[in-house]
Amino acid sequence: MKIFTYIYVVSWIILLILYIISLFQDRKNRKERKSLEKYLKKDKREKYVEWGGIIMMVIFAPLVLVFVPYILIKKAKNRKRTTKMEEERKKKENSVKKQKASCMRDYSKTVKSNRNMCGEENIIIAHSLQKTIKDKNYRNISLILSKVKAPSGMYLDVQECKREGSGAVSRLFIKNSDGTLNYDVFEILEFEETPMGAWQAYLLTRLRHSLPLWWHANYDRRDYIYSKEDIANIRHFGGRNVDKSILYNYTLNPEIYIGNGNYYVSCCFWTEFGGLIREYTEIRFKNNKLESALEFKRETLFSYECGIMF
Repeated sequence: MKIFTYIYVVSWIILLILYIISLFQDRKNRKERKSLEKYLKKDKREKYVEWGGIIMMVIFAPLVLVFVPYILIKKAKNRKRTTKMEEERKKKENSVKKQKASCMRDYSKTVKSNRNMCGEENIIIAHSLQKTIKDKNYRNISLILSKVKAPSGMYLDVQECKREGSGAVSRLFIKNSDGTLNYDVFEILEFEETPMGAWQAYLLTRLRHSLPLWWHANYDRRDYIYSKEDIANIRHFGGRNVDKSILYNYTLNPEIYIGNGNYYVSCCFWTEFGGLIREYTEIRFKNNKLESALEFKRETLFSYECGIMF
């Protein structure tokens, strides 16, 4: 009996403390509420519900000793999990920053001692890929990208986005010999480890920006520019007056450099939400597989913002 009494007393002390805390939290609003007047205006049903709640609190007060520690422990676990996730995020960000800085140093050295390996053939392939995407002849992607191979009995294709929801993207996939689809295409495809193979790997990783997009996903749309002739093909300028002739003043040709066994590709693109941009990407291969395609630098050549909000 004494133990039960102690539990009951401790439970009510905890409830009293919680009640006092809630009073302090609502201190600023108490003057406006006029609690007594509102209470007198309540109908009988509301009063019964309120008194019923008080009676239930009295009966089950000892359960506070169970739930309060549970809530505190749960909050502590959630806080610990959140802290761990934040630490992992920062660790990953720092790792990517270091990797980008390393790529930038290697690229700077490579440019000084090597020549640009991107020629007319590379640009012809890029233009052919653009036309194929525009005409939606997706099965021809594999024919154009001759340095990219799918295993025997499989082929590369595109699944167009559905026109529903707030945004959707089209996706590359590999169709297996048994008819199943695999969307981890870069885990399956093999690449020729040459400058042309690196160029085609780059084109394939950037293809998502040119495939059909729906609604909010259009923020990610890009018009890639491989030569000055492509400026005329930029599809829209968001209704704002921009003289396209300005863009002809910039160096737009793509570049491919080899250094330390890796490939460095730079290419220009136009976006309604940024303008004319040149991106720099490190392409890494390992055992004829694409290990990474890391964008380590982005340079805005001509700034533009269409003002559209989807």
